[in-house]
Amino acid sequence: MVLNGSPSIPWSGWITTSYKKHGALLARVNQSPHGIWAFDEMRVDCADVRKVRDWWNIMTTAQKTGIWRTMQENVECPPVLISKIGLKIWNVFESWAMPRRQSSLYVLLCYLLPSKEELKNADA
Repeated sequence: MVLNGSPSIPWSGWITTSYKKHGALLARVNQSPHGIWAFDEMRVDCADVRKVRDWWNIMTTAQKTGIWRTMQENVECPPVLISKIGLKIWNVFESWAMPRRQSSLYVLLCYLLPSKEELKNADA
């Protein structure tokens, strides 16, 4: 729904990492398919569909090159992986991610990225 929008209007959305249900009470009611999501203690503006999709595409492409979710969350690459990924690819991603890593949208999209295990199961 973050990427494709809600099939019903009005709607509200709450994403939690701690499985607490009370956050749903804080979620904003949206009047368009894309809008504001409550994510733990943050409010994430996903109304700019093009921006959300562009960032998602960059992040999933980075993941396919070996820049895993935890690396994207921290914007840090273990030195041993630089030779695997390639210094140029890492530098391009790092330059893009550094100014965005504190934004609530970036944090949410990192959380939504599939884990290594999920990617492995999808390929099977």
